Amino acid sequence: MGTNGTLLVGDLSDRLTAYSLPDLRRQQQWAPRLSVPRRLYQYAISPLYFVFPKPKDLANTMRYALTGKETMSVETPMGGKTTVKLDPWPPLKSNLAFISVMLFFGCFYVYRQDF
Repeated sequence: MGTNGTLLVGDLSDRLTAYSLPDLRRQQQWAPRLSVPRRLYQYAISPLYFVFPKPKDLANTMRYALTGKETMSVETPMGGKTTVKLDPWPPLKSNLAFISVMLFFGCFYVYRQDF
């Protein structure tokens, strides 16, 4: 908690935002200039990660569709058990984005060919 009724919140590991407490209105934000590796991650790697399919998550989507259960019990490496919430939508969105991008490039390639 800052002075004068402000709340300081850190996010994205390098950004600090000040909010006024009664109404939680953003007052000020501090962030360093993005370095080249950080820009590369934010504008290239992160979007690629979203677009590429994730087979393991798609297996959880199939498990959700076949069993109808919204949670799954999983054994931990320490021998205990934990409950994992099965969210079927992010893997479907990711795979749909990948198929759309690949279909677009495939159609563009065929369109530009001289047959």
